[in-house]
Amino acid sequence: MPRTAHYLEQIQQLNIDGIRRSLAYMPDCPYKQLSQWLLLHRQDDWLQLIGISSLTRLTFQSLYGIVPEAALDRLLPYAVPMNISQMYEVVSDNLALGLGDASPLDNQAKSRRKVLRVFNDAVILGILHVNGTSQSATRLLTSFESLMRPISLFEQSLSADKHRQLIRAFLDEHPHIPPEALEYAVHPNLIVNLETCLEVIRTLDGYATKSIVNEGLLRRYHAVNCLLEADDLSQTTLLEVSTDAIMVIPTLAYYIAVIAESVYPMKRYHATLMSGSLMPILETAALLVRLLNDMGTTLLQQSVGENCRLIEQLRAYQQRHQFDSFNELLLSAATLHSGVLNRLQKDCRFGEFNVGLHQARRMTTVEDALSTFEQQVFTLATLYQTERERLERDLRSLTFQLQDPTIARLIARFVKFHEQTYSHTFTDPLGEYAV
Repeated sequence: MPRTAHYLEQIQQLNIDGIRRSLAYMPDCPYKQLSQWLLLHRQDDWLQLIGISSLTRLTFQSLYGIVPEAALDRLLPYAVPMNISQMYEVVSDNLALGLGDASPLDNQAKSRRKVLRVFNDAVILGILHVNGTSQSATRLLTSFESLMRPISLFEQSLSADKHRQLIRAFLDEHPHIPPEALEYAVHPNLIVNLETCLEVIRTLDGYATKSIVNEGLLRRYHAVNCLLEADDLSQTTLLEVSTDAIMVIPTLAYYIAVIAESVYPMKRYHATLMSGSLMPILETAALLVRLLNDMGTTLLQQSVGENCRLIEQLRAYQQRHQFDSFNELLLSAATLHSGVLNRLQKDCRFGEFNVGLHQARRMTTVEDALSTFEQQVFTLATLYQTERERLERDLRSLTFQLQDPTIARLIARFVKFHEQTYSHTFTDPLGEYAV
């Protein structure tokens, strides 16, 4: 077996073992039985749906070859707590589907907003008391269990039909289990989401970089709460909050801690950490990934002329079809420009928060929305190019500070992975974490 295939398989198996261990946090319930059954009988399909297949590729592409193989063998098990935590983050992230551009027909929007705020508050409480017990945070979640009960895990996902197809075979073997007990299982999943997040932090006990991981996580959950009340945010504040809300800072800081402080120690790392130069680099990487996630790689990387032609084509398309809303225009036009508008199409379809759509959604006419969107495209594409150049300069400086290129390579590879991922349509397993 080639070495690359060996390590991909090893990472996947480590993640599967991590999922099994994580189920110890889940209260006994039908969904726990389902998870155990899927790992045995429909493993590949389920691992893609819950994001593990993509997280396995991210781990491999970020870590393989940046340290010697002996260090890599010690490093890979550390990837498991972060990957499993992010797997369950898909559940809490999915609660926000529909909240970025709420439909008047969405009767659950208010309750999902409340549940998501409660979850974020519970995680913040858990992080602040991570060295004690998580019981108070768990109790906070459980006190709102009745509010979670009507929420469908499947409808609050990018692939509801695929989820339902997967459980049919399980129900054939377990006819006594009502299907709704599997579909409406937000509470047990959020419990594990909370506990696996805290496990990430505990893994770094004794590490100097733990403070950055903690700060990144706290900023993430505070930022999501802020986005839930995002109507009056300026574009600058929206960018800052959205950058905090993505998991880049704690993820990269976690891997940097394990590499530089443990499996591949660097003599100059602690001095670099104390200098304060690391956090701004992580913030730049997070901003780039946020822009890629929301706008898509092609839209950010193509020329000004190409973006001008795109806007002209959207205006002409609107004149021909006279759509009633900007959302309808983008959803229809995306079929003609799928390589360019794929990320915007996803966020329009699922009502997700998006830094490029936030202001346009608030315009009263399609024409005004198009003008606002045009400004956003050019502003964010310019910002992406500027920050990409900044990151390259800062990574060269970081390599000089450390007298070692390992951490710079990790950060560059992490951003590159998302450039590649978000160049694909979101319906492609290579273009989205969990579909």
